[in-house]
Amino acid sequence: MNHQFGQKGNIPRHVILSTMIEGYAYFRVLTDSFGKPTDLLFLETNDSLDHMLESSHKDLIGKRWTEVFGKSEQDDFDWIYFLGQTAVTGESCQYTEYCNKLKKELAIGAFCEEPGYLSMLFYDEKFRKQWENSKTNNQKETDSILEAVPEALMMVNQDGTITDIRGLSKRLLIREPGQAIGKRVHDVFDRENAVKLMLSVSKALETKQVQRDEICLVKDGSVKWFETNTTPVNASSVVSSIREITERKNTEQTLLENERRWQYALEGNGDGVWDWNIHQNKMFLSKRVREMMQLSLKPESETIEPEELLGQVDPRDFQKVFDDIKDVREDKLDVIDLEYRVVFPDRTVKWFQARGKRIGYRDEDQSSRMVGTLSDITMRKQAEEEIKYLSFHDKLTGLYNRAFFEEEISRMDTQRQLPLSIIIGDVNGLKLTNDIFGHLEGDKLLIEISCILMESCRKEDIVARWGGDEFAIILPRTTEDKAEEICERIQDGCQRVKVDFIQMSISLGTATKYQKQVNIHEIIKEAENQMYRNKLEKNKNNKGYMLSYLEEILYKKTEETREHGERIRNMGMKLAEFMDDHLSFNEIRLLGTFHDVGTIALENDVLMKKDALSEEEWEIIKKHPDIGYRIAESIHEISHIADYILTHHEHWDGTGYPRGLKGEETPKISRLLAILDAYDVMTHPKGYKRAKTHEEAINELVRCAGKQFDPDLVELFNTFMEKSEVV
Repeated sequence: MNHQFGQKGNIPRHVILSTMIEGYAYFRVLTDSFGKPTDLLFLETNDSLDHMLESSHKDLIGKRWTEVFGKSEQDDFDWIYFLGQTAVTGESCQYTEYCNKLKKELAIGAFCEEPGYLSMLFYDEKFRKQWENSKTNNQKETDSILEAVPEALMMVNQDGTITDIRGLSKRLLIREPGQAIGKRVHDVFDRENAVKLMLSVSKALETKQVQRDEICLVKDGSVKWFETNTTPVNASSVVSSIREITERKNTEQTLLENERRWQYALEGNGDGVWDWNIHQNKMFLSKRVREMMQLSLKPESETIEPEELLGQVDPRDFQKVFDDIKDVREDKLDVIDLEYRVVFPDRTVKWFQARGKRIGYRDEDQSSRMVGTLSDITMRKQAEEEIKYLSFHDKLTGLYNRAFFEEEISRMDTQRQLPLSIIIGDVNGLKLTNDIFGHLEGDKLLIEISCILMESCRKEDIVARWGGDEFAIILPRTTEDKAEEICERIQDGCQRVKVDFIQMSISLGTATKYQKQVNIHEIIKEAENQMYRNKLEKNKNNKGYMLSYLEEILYKKTEETREHGERIRNMGMKLAEFMDDHLSFNEIRLLGTFHDVGTIALENDVLMKKDALSEEEWEIIKKHPDIGYRIAESIHEISHIADYILTHHEHWDGTGYPRGLKGEETPKISRLLAILDAYDVMTHPKGYKRAKTHEEAINELVRCAGKQFDPDLVELFNTFMEKSEVV
């Protein structure tokens, strides 16, 4: 929004608005999908309008025209239509109509400075009279205030006649102010200063903007400097605020004489200093500027033309730098604040910021010049780019994030992009991967999937991470068949890649928008629903696959694990048969295979260590029941034995792990499994330990009965072993 009203000149915008008798408001025009104006939104008001509407600035900002003035059908005059036309055509207009809601007649002047925005002036005859009465009543107070202001206020007509002089400084400006009233400017001031003052009067009336200048008067042999700010009052007169600036001018001169001092101070901060004589088009560059720009270090007194620096400017920024130099030379620009890139001979690119302000001289030999600084802002720009990148990209995968996806889907939802296809994907087994191998392995899985998606899609496609394990792809100008081909490429890519033991797998759904009137969010929903249907179908077809997959991983860890599991399974099933406990038969069978499933997440160098384990390594080993529990909970077919996996290392006396359960707090099957597991470990060599004989193992179980093991179940196991042929 480029809101220009009241911004030009030296009088602050808020001062102009606050002193206007007319009500003022700035609106944004609201339109329907066909571009027809439907309402106006208040963006700014002044005090006069607040009084007219008997409201407040706070209550009006953000409201619509129809909320304040009522809807068009309530009036005989369609305000929105006629005011909206001004915004469309750019032609100013005036209307005087009775407003039913306010029960008063309003005169409105509307003009458009920028397409889609309106400035309005409101005139209320009743309010004007009240204001004038108030002004008359306070005239004496106003006169006193005007006489007390520190500046001199000189009112001048278009022909140069001085109509009034007020303020404390009027005698510094004119020895006998009263005698100057009614005289021409040329009769009161010397020729040079009179010409300056009248030029300011003419420009102020012509441009309706404040004109600033400086005049120099010789009083009693001393030089006095004054600053003039000439403001148009009406079509034929101005008021010039004149204040003495002698002290400031002396200070400026001192600063100029000590230029080296502040130059070095600035360069101490890493900035360079430049000084541009605009009339001669010669620019002095400090040593620091020359270093930053990698220019030859010629004597600092030597100057160059600004255009000589354009050869280094990046082509992307050339035009704006060129335009600013041109505008300064044509007196169209007094302040510059430029950020641009420079390309160096080694092809490196750096960002710079040039800031400067025009400084004027009265001396004819010293024409106006501009001085400023040059800063290397490369690091700041890189940080800004990084922030911008992170705001639209997923940090883990480097893909676009959901915020960018939402922005792009709105941008691409146009007729030109049809047919517009959407693919929604959900990674299979991410939770299980996190449970088994930890989130770092899960992250690897997501990164690999992201690479597959990027390789399978085209350059113009938008691939985004939509959520934790979900991805979304926008395919512009893509038919449903072509979208299905891309899905097949993604699935083929997944089949070719494994992360450690994990097979890549993703469920996909796709939908295509062919007609403009279809809501794109319905298309996204359709793709998402298809993805979930495909995921359910895959899970149904792959029933039992996950158990085989887990078993395969478990066996790949170590052959000992496989043999150990098979022995416990066989021994456990015979024990259940001996106990005539057919209900526990299936649980014991599964536990024989999966009771140590948590070990698949442990490092091999700890799991397979042949020497004695350190205390830290034991703590790692002790984590496997918890890990196994989470894995079992994630898989429907073995979720019912998750508690047994968790507790099969608990001890009868409460000294076991991971929960420290005591006695019958541990499930019976877990207590049986602990005995079976211990017996098998003792009777088979592992690492640095030799295998015990059957008798030694039974004696050890009996010795630990009541401490590590349930004494009743140890006795039962002993009886079972005596009568069975397992040994």
